[in-house]
Amino acid sequence: MNNNQVSCTEGILIHGEDDVVTLTKTVQAGQMVFWNYAGQMEQRKASTDIPQFHKMACRKITKGQKVKKYGHVIGIASQDIQKGEWVHTHNLESCSEEIMTSTTDMGTNGSIRKASVSPCIQGYRRPDGKFGIRNYVLILPCSLCASETARFIAENVRGSKYIPNQGGCSLSHKDYNITMNTLSGIAANPNVYGTIIIGNGCEVIQADALYKEIQRKTNKPLYQYVIRKEGGSLSTINKAVKMAKKLVKEASQLVKVEADISELLLGTECGGSDPTSGLVSNPVVGETCDILVKAGGSCILSETPEMIGAENVLAQRAKSEEIQRKLLHMIKEYEKAFLVVGENPRNGNPTPGNIAGGITTLEEKSLGCIHKSGSTSINEVIGYAETVHEKGLIVMDTPGQDIASIAGMAAAGAQLVLFTTGHGTPTGFGIVPVIKITANEETAYKMSDHIDFDCCGILTGQGDIINYGENLYELIQKVSCGQKTKSEQLGFNDMSIARCCNFA
Repeated sequence: MNNNQVSCTEGILIHGEDDVVTLTKTVQAGQMVFWNYAGQMEQRKASTDIPQFHKMACRKITKGQKVKKYGHVIGIASQDIQKGEWVHTHNLESCSEEIMTSTTDMGTNGSIRKASVSPCIQGYRRPDGKFGIRNYVLILPCSLCASETARFIAENVRGSKYIPNQGGCSLSHKDYNITMNTLSGIAANPNVYGTIIIGNGCEVIQADALYKEIQRKTNKPLYQYVIRKEGGSLSTINKAVKMAKKLVKEASQLVKVEADISELLLGTECGGSDPTSGLVSNPVVGETCDILVKAGGSCILSETPEMIGAENVLAQRAKSEEIQRKLLHMIKEYEKAFLVVGENPRNGNPTPGNIAGGITTLEEKSLGCIHKSGSTSINEVIGYAETVHEKGLIVMDTPGQDIASIAGMAAAGAQLVLFTTGHGTPTGFGIVPVIKITANEETAYKMSDHIDFDCCGILTGQGDIINYGENLYELIQKVSCGQKTKSEQLGFNDMSIARCCNFA
């Protein structure tokens, strides 16, 4: 018997209604591909050579048929496709402009599992009633011109955190509102005990205005120093360091208390993505989000550009027609902002690198990204850095730039962020722990000082998305009780704020 006919490799079937499996290794024609779904082993013989992480038809697909992956349509067959055949750009095309209908959810198995561990977190009850899992004194510069002074203050006070601010000046009216809302929201984040504002005196984001906006959102300790009024940076540093030490001492006297995990607001993000992100890491995060939502907690789905092509799938999950309209309007407005300057965000995806890696259509890429949101209903749609009011799954209008997206979620009150990455990223955010997740074996090894959760075992049959989702949920609880993430241990502190216009 030919060796090709007896050798085999593993495939991954993400949802029971899928027409394709994704291969974990390159296969040649005649090799057997096997996969395990819901405890049942299946196999097909590959009829063509198929590269790693590309798709193979697990059933016959006729020309014009809508093809499913993730339980949803990723395109239309441009020709008949036989079982075992490679499915890619030569026989599958996008249908992103159509309304994609499906009765399935975004869950990995159509059900929501609940972890067996006790749903408790530990942290600090704030005077405004919110619950923080960290206890920092925030040194908050109003602008770029005040940032270095703020940095010197934080470096001289252990227990304080400095947020770099590259904006605050030369702002349009829209960008003023975005920046003000982001900075004040970060100060109001429950992981912050109190805030010291540092202004220069001439910036657009004035210290007095920022002070009032923070006061409007929270009643936590708040002070301000303006460099010009204090007689320069050295005098400002001297006074602010004394105040910061006083606040840190007060914060250190707080006793940790327990709270139900339902008080957790979890941000989700993906960056440096590769095929393993949509295939494994994002579905694992989606499973974890489902568990948290069932426990009464909340999750934020971010990155508006990653929803384009899958907006109608998301819209079906909206709790009401009003939320559905708001979601579709948000995505349409994002596209319009590009069209105004002669760009079409749909034309750029999937990229040549995505296609080479096995992603065929815009829908497939976007579905892989939104899989982070799990399968529950969308209960609220909010603008960038806006405060969350509902429980459950929330969609926030953020850019695709990772750090700006995280900043927006932190400003909304997220105490913790799950960040999936294929190629690896060292990203961290000063006041909010960021848990880095990968399913790329090489990244897990080479970027081990940045990766908190390795789910490569799913690709080698050492577990499934449900198991790893439960394990990630347990890690969330540990981090929410004080365990440091890799980015926290390294002291990474990235910051970026979304903007609409060029510098004014």
